[in-house]
Amino acid sequence: MILLDEEDQHQRKLRPSSVAGPTSRNPEDAVPGRDRLPDYETSQALQDYGTSHVQQEHEIVPVKQGKKRRKCWYCAFGFNSDARFWRATLYALIIYILITIAVAVPLLVLRLRQQREKKAFGPPWGDESASALLALPISDGQVVDCNTWQSGGDDGQAVLEYKFPVTSSIVFKSNVTHDMEAPRLVQGNLLVDLNPDHSEDETLVYVNLNYSSAPLLKATNVCHIRGLGSDGVSITVPRNLAVSDSLYFDMTVLLPSNSNGSINIEQLVTFLPSFTQRLGSLYPAVHFTKTTIEGPMSAITVGSLQAEALVVKSSLAPITGTFNASDSLILDTMAAPITANITLTNPRKCGRPTILDVSTGNSGLSANVTLSITAPPTTTSNLAPQFLSEVTTFSGDLNLSVVHDPDTAPTHMHLRCQNNLGASSVTLDDKFEGTFSVQTKFDDVLVLGTDAASMMRAADPLGQGRSRTFQVDYNATSRMDGWVGWGARPNVKWARKTGQGRVEVVTSLSPVALDLGGG
Repeated sequence: MILLDEEDQHQRKLRPSSVAGPTSRNPEDAVPGRDRLPDYETSQALQDYGTSHVQQEHEIVPVKQGKKRRKCWYCAFGFNSDARFWRATLYALIIYILITIAVAVPLLVLRLRQQREKKAFGPPWGDESASALLALPISDGQVVDCNTWQSGGDDGQAVLEYKFPVTSSIVFKSNVTHDMEAPRLVQGNLLVDLNPDHSEDETLVYVNLNYSSAPLLKATNVCHIRGLGSDGVSITVPRNLAVSDSLYFDMTVLLPSNSNGSINIEQLVTFLPSFTQRLGSLYPAVHFTKTTIEGPMSAITVGSLQAEALVVKSSLAPITGTFNASDSLILDTMAAPITANITLTNPRKCGRPTILDVSTGNSGLSANVTLSITAPPTTTSNLAPQFLSEVTTFSGDLNLSVVHDPDTAPTHMHLRCQNNLGASSVTLDDKFEGTFSVQTKFDDVLVLGTDAASMMRAADPLGQGRSRTFQVDYNATSRMDGWVGWGARPNVKWARKTGQGRVEVVTSLSPVALDLGGG
């Protein structure tokens, strides 16, 4: 029991009852390590919160959970999310796409057009039909008979004869080695000509064989092969021949000659290495669709030959003759001269041009080309070339003359002549219209037929009274570029859009000359 002093009891009696109330005390200083106790109001609030929290635990209150907001990617980089920034970015992207389309689409169209033109106007290398015929009878066809010698004995000669239908293609092939250093123990001669007997309606084939020994004759096979609409002769000789062995084949082919008109033969294909191949004056009595005359180390001479597609290939042997082609003409040899009279006829109004490729090396090349069009084009503007020609050699002189047939109007011709270490001379008639470029290295160029007198003598081939015009674009000692034609020069950069031609003559370390009025 607490006893109060007398003074304290006296003061309590004097205290008015109205000031009686809850006791309040000043906050005590916090004791280190001990939490401060809450005051009365705080304790009441905590008690009320605990009671309401317990009641909520016993009640199931559905709570709708909102989607968690994802953090924007640009916030990670510190970009401003202002709508104006993203609108500007979108506009820039759209402009970039439009510029890309505007630039890329024309380039793509141009590239596709160039590829289509190359595919359409490319040279027809690698005739599959000729390869298929030369593969007979391995791939297709059959062997009709072999070694049906009509005579053969100790005299060293053997003879056989075949008859082919006039409608059949003709094939001659042999397995004679292509090795240029090997002894030429097997040789031969092939002659294809017209039969003087007009009553004969079949193709006659004669084979005369000279051999050095009877065992060699027995080991040699001469067979009649047939297949793919063709008849032919296949020659197979032994591979291992002694130096004393020798074989010489003398073959003659006589084609039917009909005085009432020409005969049509699909193909004439030969592959005879080390043979001399001669074709008589077959044109215009015989018309071939395709002709392929081949033979390494085989000299080839043609009197006159006409075919839509014509290929003549050799090596280390010359090519000489008169050729007429309407689709393509290829003359190809090496280390031997080429001498040719060529007529190129384009029967088409538009589309694929007539192609000429003449090539040799380490020897001279001489060719006279006549251009002819049987169906004049309907338009001259934006006209594809009607003639594409390339003439090449090296270490030899190049002489080329290109003229139009008297009944042919000016044509659209592209010509390129390439030479090295050899003089070059190209002559064009006054029907040529287009640009030219003549160039050499370390020598001089010369362009003839451009003087005033030559221009005055020339007559307008179309009869329109136009004057011959010559313009120089570039003139130097070793190069000259320019244009020649009738009337005013077209104001078009690309020659193809004008329907006019293009001529390039290039050589090196030798002079070069271009005559533009030598027709």
